[in-house]
Amino acid sequence: SDAAAANSDVAAATSLFNGVAFETSYDFSKISRLQIDGDNTQELVDPSASAESEKTLRAVPVVLHPGRGSPVQLVFAYIYRTARPLHHWVLQNSRGEQVSLISTLTIASSKRPGGGLQQVSMMIFPC
Repeated sequence: SDAAAANSDVAAATSLFNGVAFETSYDFSKISRLQIDGDNTQELVDPSASAESEKTLRAVPVVLHPGRGSPVQLVFAYIYRTARPLHHWVLQNSRGEQVSLISTLTIASSKRPGGGLQQVSMMIFPC
């Protein structure tokens, strides 16, 4: 399918960035928000893995939201072996165009009981 994705080490991926190469020519610079559905993460066992530490695979749904009020959402399953933060991403289309998405999370508490603020923002950098 045109929207099928393959996880890969796109760009200079380290444990700080999660990379996905998609088989679509979609322009990922149109994405305004990336949402991780951590509540629906699944763990799978890979019986072909040689090392015990590589047998567990994790699959988490990821939702991409285009900007400008688009009703369309793009959804894919991100599959990975090593547990790491899922904050920073590099998305690549079939033309080799890459976009980096950097998430920041700010948590501030007020002096009021039960008060607090959680703010999440994302910066998008076409490569």
